[in-house]
Amino acid sequence: MDGTNYEEKEWNANSNELSLGLQEVSEDGTWEWISEHEDAPEVEITTESPEVIKDLILAARVEAKLVAVYPCVSVICENGIVTADVDAPLLWEDLLVEEFRKVGRSVSGVKDVRVHILPEGMHGLS
Repeated sequence: MDGTNYEEKEWNANSNELSLGLQEVSEDGTWEWISEHEDAPEVEITTESPEVIKDLILAARVEAKLVAVYPCVSVICENGIVTADVDAPLLWEDLLVEEFRKVGRSVSGVKDVRVHILPEGMHGLS
């Protein structure tokens, strides 16, 4: 533990304080955890929640596979469409786009894979 007293820490809805090991937890397991905590004031279950959970799990699974191919990648997913942002030389674009699409589409539930090559050092500025 890092010494933080989480019981006394004020909740910030704009932070990413909830972390679930989505590569290891099934969608049902994630929902089970959320259901157990749904009465907590910090947890708000909306009609969009099931799709958001599916997208988060897909993004985590795809990113785990893509990092094995090229480590400088981050992935988001919306409605089953995965977007990978990659810090890489533009000269590698064709090779990385082809490989990332192949790897991403191998994950069940992924509808499409989009790849953005960001010149090295530009990640997070787009």
